[in-house]
Amino acid sequence: MATDNPFCKIPGEIWLRVFRAYITEAQQFLNWHDSPFPPFTLSAVCQDWRKVALTNSVVWDKILVVLPDVYADDEGEDEDSEVVRRFRRYINQVELWIKRAGDRLLSINLTSKDPVFSFGFDCPAAKLVPQLVVKHASRIKELDLIVSTDWYDILNGAEFPNLQTLRLAIVDVTQQDNECEISVDFRDPVSASSLDLTKCPKLSIVELDGGFDHTNIVLPWSQITDISLRYLIPSDCAQVFDRLPNLKRCALGLALCLDSDDSADLDGSEEIERRDEPHIEDLELDEMLPGTAEIILKSLPLSVKHLLLGSVLKDGDHRFLLETIPTFGETLQSLTIRHTFQDYDAIRELLPKLPGLTSVEIAIPGGLDNRLAHLLSTPGVLPRLQSLKIVDFGPTRMGDEALLDLLRHRVTGDIGCDKLKVIYLRLPGSLKQVNLAGETLKELRRMLAEGLDISVYDASINDRSNTNLVLRQ
Repeated sequence: MATDNPFCKIPGEIWLRVFRAYITEAQQFLNWHDSPFPPFTLSAVCQDWRKVALTNSVVWDKILVVLPDVYADDEGEDEDSEVVRRFRRYINQVELWIKRAGDRLLSINLTSKDPVFSFGFDCPAAKLVPQLVVKHASRIKELDLIVSTDWYDILNGAEFPNLQTLRLAIVDVTQQDNECEISVDFRDPVSASSLDLTKCPKLSIVELDGGFDHTNIVLPWSQITDISLRYLIPSDCAQVFDRLPNLKRCALGLALCLDSDDSADLDGSEEIERRDEPHIEDLELDEMLPGTAEIILKSLPLSVKHLLLGSVLKDGDHRFLLETIPTFGETLQSLTIRHTFQDYDAIRELLPKLPGLTSVEIAIPGGLDNRLAHLLSTPGVLPRLQSLKIVDFGPTRMGDEALLDLLRHRVTGDIGCDKLKVIYLRLPGSLKQVNLAGETLKELRRMLAEGLDISVYDASINDRSNTNLVLRQ
C-alpha cells in the first residue's frame, strides 16, 4: 500500500547516521537504568529500523552496560533467585550484542551502579563478566571495566592483540580509601597474586582508578604513551616516571584520605634533579599535596606543552607554582588553573612570565576584577594568546569598559599580539547580576557576528544547553 509518510522515504544510510548519533548520545547522557540497551531499542521500533540495525554491524560495536547488583546471601548464591536470573539475562544480552557486531572490533564498557558496596565480585554469576571479556579478548580494542582482585585469576595472562585503550577501576582500592586513612609513604598490595596484562601489543592508553604499584597489575609499561592514575600516594609518582619512559600525556591524582600533608622528596634526596625522561607534553595534576606537585614539576624534563593544575589537598604555600611553572616557558602553550589558587593575585603574577601561551583557562573562587582585564590589555603580555576561558565563582567586579578594552585590543591585535579567537566567560549569579549594559551587549554581539567565538554564561545555571545565554537575551 502506498503511503505519504515522509519517514518511509528516508534512505537507510540516513537512518544509520541517526542511529549512530543516538547511541553516542545515549552512552553519554541518557539514563541507562531505564534504557540499558539502545541498539535493541532502535531495532524494536519498526521493521524498517530493525532491518537497518541488523544489517549494519557498526550499530553494535560499542557496548556500554550498567550491570545490575548481584550478591550471595549468608547461605551462598541461589541460582534460582531473581537477582541471579536478572544478572544472567544481562550477560546473555551482551553476548547477543557482541554477536550482532559481526567481525568488527569492539569497545566494551561494563560497569555497576555501586561496585564498592552492592556488587558481589566473588559470586559465581558475577564472574561471568571477566569470563565474557576473556572469551572475546581478541576482538576488543577498547575496554572499560570495574575489577576486583577476585577476578585476577580469570583475567591473568589473557591475550588482547587489538587492545588500544584500557580503563580499569579497582574497587578493592577505592573501598579501602573510603574506609581508612592512607599512609603517604606505603600501602599494602591489594592482592598476593598479580594480574598480568602484558600481552597487549597495541596498548598505548591506560586509565587506572585505584592507584599504581600496590594494585599488582602488570602492563607493557614501556609502550604506553598516555596514562591517567587516581588514588595514588606520593611515592607512586616516581615509579610511574621510572616505568613509563615513553609517556606523552600523564594525569595524576592522589588518594583523598592521606593521613599527612607532609610530602617527602619522591626520589629520597634533598636535591631535586631533572630527569632525562619521560618527555611528557600534556600534564594534569589534580588532588595534589603541595610538596608532591612541587617535586613533580621540578623533576620532569622541560617538555610540557599543556599543563592542567587542579585542587591542592591541604593548606600550603603555593608560591612554588609561581617559580616552577615559568621554567616550562619555552614549551608551554596552554595552561588550565582549576581551584589551585583562591584569588587572581597569583594569576596576575604568573601570566606575564609565560609569553608562549596560546590558551588560558581559569576557574577559581576569587572575584574577577578590572586588574586582570588591564593586565591582558598590556602590550607584551601573552602576545600569542588566542583562547581565553574564565569561570568565576566570586563576586565579579570587572567593569564593562575594562572587558571591552580587553576584547578590542585582543580581537584587533593592535597591541602587537595574536588575534583572540575564542573567549568564554561563565559569570556568577543570575542574569540580572551579570549586569552587562545594553551597549556592552550590543558590541559583544557585533564581535560574535564578525567571527569571534564568544560565549557568556550564567554560572548559576548548570545547563550545558545555555550557550551564549547572556548574549541571546
